[in-house]
Amino acid sequence: MISSFTLIVISVLFPFGITLLPLQLQIINVVAAMVIALLVSMSMVFRYKEQWVNYRLTAELLKREKLMYDTKTGKYSKSDTPEQEFINGIERIISNENTIWLSAIVTRQEPR
Repeated sequence: MISSFTLIVISVLFPFGITLLPLQLQIINVVAAMVIALLVSMSMVFRYKEQWVNYRLTAELLKREKLMYDTKTGKYSKSDTPEQEFINGIERIISNENTIWLSAIVTRQEPR
């Protein structure tokens, strides 16, 4: 994925391309600038990076919970009902992820 710094550098170069290039390449330059502006705006609105980090965190927490359940370590080592604790742990992780996702959606829809 293109970094923010790269997008800034490319955006700064577009005005030079418009003034120095022949007409056909100027049109391509303008279209490319519009596409980059659209992509940057979409990434800011939809917060893809933050969503990916949240999903990745949830996946790692679920893996950890399953590993602890499978090896009977942590809270499962002395539990009388490990299956019930496992289900409660998974539900808690998923519920927490849903809460984070919902707060991101609500924040995104609030007028600024």
